[in-house]
Parts: sequence; C-alpha cells; structure tokens
Amino acid sequence: MTHSMSSWIPVDVSGSAARVRRALERAGRVVFGNRIGFGLFLGTLCFLGLYWRAGVFITDTETLIATLDALSEGRLWIEPAAESSFQAPGAVVADGYVYGRNYGQLLASLPVRWLLGVLESVATLRVALTALWHLCALWFVAQIGHVLRARRAASLLGAPIVLASFLLNLSLARQFAAVSRSLLALQIVTMLATAMLAVVVFRLVTRRYEPLTGVSAGVASVAVLPVGFWAGLPKRHVLVALLLVGILYAFARSREPAALRVPLLGTVPGFRALAYVLVGLLAWIHAAEAIFALLALALVDVPTAPSNDRTSLAFVVAAFALSLAPALVTNVLISGDPSTPPRMLTPANLHSVSSGAGGLSGRFDVGGTTGLFLVDQVLRVGTVVGIQLVEGATATLDPDRFVQTWVRSGATDYLGRGKPEFAGTNLAVLEAVPLFGGFVVVLTFVRSMGADLRGTLGRIEPTDALAVALTAAFVLLYAKRLPVHVQVTVRYLLPTYPLMLYLLVRIGPVRTLWRDHRRSVLWTYVAAVLLGSQVLLAGVVATDATVARASQFHAHLGLGLAAFLAVTLLAARVDDRAEPVAAVALALAAAAGTAFVLLSGFAYFSFVGEHVLPVADAISDVIGRI
Repeated sequence: MTHSMSSWIPVDVSGSAARVRRALERAGRVVFGNRIGFGLFLGTLCFLGLYWRAGVFITDTETLIATLDALSEGRLWIEPAAESSFQAPGAVVADGYVYGRNYGQLLASLPVRWLLGVLESVATLRVALTALWHLCALWFVAQIGHVLRARRAASLLGAPIVLASFLLNLSLARQFAAVSRSLLALQIVTMLATAMLAVVVFRLVTRRYEPLTGVSAGVASVAVLPVGFWAGLPKRHVLVALLLVGILYAFARSREPAALRVPLLGTVPGFRALAYVLVGLLAWIHAAEAIFALLALALVDVPTAPSNDRTSLAFVVAAFALSLAPALVTNVLISGDPSTPPRMLTPANLHSVSSGAGGLSGRFDVGGTTGLFLVDQVLRVGTVVGIQLVEGATATLDPDRFVQTWVRSGATDYLGRGKPEFAGTNLAVLEAVPLFGGFVVVLTFVRSMGADLRGTLGRIEPTDALAVALTAAFVLLYAKRLPVHVQVTVRYLLPTYPLMLYLLVRIGPVRTLWRDHRRSVLWTYVAAVLLGSQVLLAGVVATDATVARASQFHAHLGLGLAAFLAVTLLAARVDDRAEPVAAVALALAAAAGTAFVLLSGFAYFSFVGEHVLPVADAISDVIGRI
C-alpha cells in the first residue's frame, strides 16, 4: 500500500494557491517519501516533546549558546579575549577574539532563534512552545487517520484529547525561570534532526522490506536507541547521526537505476553526489569526523559504483567541492587557514591571545603557491589520519578499553571530572543498547565465511559494507579517547548506532523473529515499556537511589537482557522451537532502551533545567517529592 502526500491542505484551491500546494506536495515527497514518513516525523517530535528539558546538560553547551548569541548580533566571535573573557569547553582564541565551534550547527539554529523572538513578542515562550507541540500532535493524529483510513474516528477521538491536554498544560504554564532563546533554538534543531533521522531510517529500510518493518526501524532509531536521550541536548552527535544515515541512504539510492538529468551534462549520478555533499556538510560541524566518513565512503563507493566515467566523477567531485565551501569559508574567517577549523585553535581557557592563532598572514601564501599549498595540506592530513588509524586500531584492541566502551563501563569512576552529579552515570554500548546483543548471530556465519571468503565478500551488499565502514571509521577515530567522563551512552559513537540498527535489521535470524512473531514482539514491547518502566521507577523511588545508582541499575539490566537475547538467538539457530523465547528477548531488549530514554527524561536527570511541557514538569516534581 502506498500513501501519497496529497491533500495536505484540506480545502479546494485554484490558481497560484494550487501551484503552491503542488510545490508543497512535491517537497513533502522529496523529504518524507510519503504520508507514513510525514506521520513518523510528527510522531517523533511529539514523543521528544514529552520529556523535553530546557537546560544545560553539559558545559560545552554554554559555548554553543554564547556563539549563537553572537551570530544573532552579526558576528562570528563571542567577545575580545582577555583574562576575564568567556571560558567554557570548546571556546577558542584567534587573533585576540574568543570563538566557538560547530558553526554549521549554529547557523542552522539561527533562523529558529529569530522565529522564537517573533513568538516571544506575542506570547511567553513556554505557552508558544506548548501550543506548537499540541498543533504537532493534532497534525499527527490527522496523519494517522489518513494512513489507517479512519479519518473520522481519529478526529472524534484524537482532537478532544489533544484539546484537553492543551487546556491542562495552559492552566499549569509558568514562565521559564532562566532559559535563553539560543538554548531553545539549539534544542529545537537537534530534535528536528532526530525526527528526520527516524524518517531516513524508515525510508532506507522500506526500500528493501515492507513498510511496517521500516516504521518499526524508524521508531526504534529514536525510542530504543539512546538517540532519543540526546535529542533534546544540543550536542553535535544527533546531527552527525542524521548526516551518516543520509549518506547511507543516498549511497543506497545511487545503486538503483534512476538517474538525474542535468542540462549540458546529461545523465549524472545525483544520489551519489548527494552522499559526498552530506560529507561536506559534516565538515562544517566536525572536520575530523568528515575526513573519516569520506575515507569510508570513497573506499566502498569507487569500487562498487555503477560507473566511474569522467563525467560522473567530475560531477561528484564538483558537488563535493561546493559542499565544502561553507566550512572552508568559516575556517578562513576565523583562523585564516581553510584547512584549520576552530577546533584546532588555542583553547580560550589558556588565555592565549597570540596573533599567530589566526589571520591570513603567516598561514599560507595566497599568491602563486596554491598548488604547493594543496599538496602540503593533503600530505599533512594524510599523515594525521594515518597516525590516527594506527592509534585507533591499537586502542580498539586494548582489552580494558574495549570492555569499558562496549560491555561494562560503570565500574569506572569519573568523580572530579566535569559535573560531579554525573559520576557513575556512564553506560557502555551494550548496557545502553541491549538490542545489539542480537549481533551475536553473526558469529554463526564465521565458519562459512572462512570456507569461502571470496564468495562471501562477493555477496556482501555495498550498502551493508558502507554501514560497516562508517561504523569502523568512527570507532577508529574515537577509540583512543574512550571512555570519557559524562559519556552516559558512549556519545562519541552515538552517530553509528542507527547504522548498527540498520545492520541488525539486515541480519536474517533477527528479521525472522520480527516476521514470524511480530504480534508477540509488539505486545511484549508495549507491556514492558508501560509496566516495566513503572516498576523500575518504583524501585528507584523506594530505594531513594541517586542518578548514578539508577543508571547502573539500567546498565546491569541492559547487559543482562543483551546476554538473554544473544543466548536465545543462538538457541533459535539450533532449534526453531526457541524462536518464541527469542522474540520475547528481542522485545524486552528494545523495551529496556525505551525505558531508559523515558525515565532519564522524567526522573533521573530532571534536575537539569525545566521541562517545556508544564504537565511534564508537574509529573517530574511529583516524582521528585516521593
């Protein structure tokens, strides 16, 4: 069944209004795919808004807020550098001025900040955001009615509930105590990116499997993975995750027959170029991550491309070069060197105001030595990347570091680094995502791979290979730095979690559980989230557990459920009578991830900031007083 994007505007229109409507429908199909994708986007925003907290979770955010405030006033720098100037992690000094970083993320947030200013001129921000959330919920109900072909029932049941919720929230609404527009803008952009991530995962999976599997993967990418935890925290990781999934989707589309026709050039590989364009945009947020993503993409793309003729390569290279322009221009404006991003400059807390930190002079000769400069930069980057790959591989193979990153992280005490209230809150990858215990079945294919390695490699889908390559690239990039304080769910690897989710969907035994025991998986998941979350919360409240103890309880639970899923999946490979038990294990592992996302938002970390929805704030206060 297909669902078009038509009838978004529920009235008959003609003339210019009709053309606008058709343009919106075409844009909707490009962005969301169909009505299901649009409904998933709206539903994700509603889910995230339930526990959205306006507050600074990690001190790095203070730098982003200060830089966005500066951008809103028309400048890149925060303030002149001095002994008493702005200091926070991520702030740097160049030519006597303090700068921030992640400028791609910040400039994307700037229009939202302006829009919040307009809203604040007619209503308090809390009331305005509450109204927008309920409008989103009402639109989501309408989309569900269209998809299920029950528009009347959805209107009769959903609209009164949404209206009642709005009135209740309105009666409880109070002005924010101390929340800046820049913080809210950064959070909104991150949540929009999260919602789009769910849509892209849905579209990626749906191109290979039925829509219900795609919807489930899209929902899981936010509600089961800790992406939902970081969605309201304006770090870069969720935006990077969206770009990586976008690269994977564009790459998958580039292997299909459809092509783009451009005047004078003829048929060109549009989606292939889009994958590289997204890498270029990633460089505007984090240059090192973009370099490693580029290496992974090129290593898989060039050998498997449908064509590597001159026109195709020239088009891809030109598109990639243009996508790098924002990052290179920003680098030149701040450091004076297109190859030196803000992250490579002197940290502001060192009080360095050396003129050597930036400016065109002393950086490179812009005259006749451009070729030598480019060669020098390529060699320099190549040397750094080579060293990083070796160090990353060595760190990955370090047993202690591997265990703390992937299996058990809570034993490490980070008290004294960062905010002390976060000490003991870290979860390793399997503790945060017990669903990844399903990867154990990959071990059952090792023997066949060894028997026919060449044949096995020949059967690997290029899209799967790219997902693995991108994941490996990020692991190698960050292995030496992990684990770190306040990583909570190994946030540096968060961008790879949706990629690993896609690979998990691609595993036959896991997909068999979903196909043959779908009803059991769904009902077990729903029951475990609704009842299990309450049991977990009751236990935390009854024992008066700190946030660290609560996090470690989730860590033990997650690790146990990951082991349960692994054992039952291996048993199902031996005897299919174990499949029902494995299906339950799959659902419980997914539910544990959702429970952590919800409880961390409503209870564990509720001391950070204020909930945007007044009802959520009231619920959190009640939990805190029990």
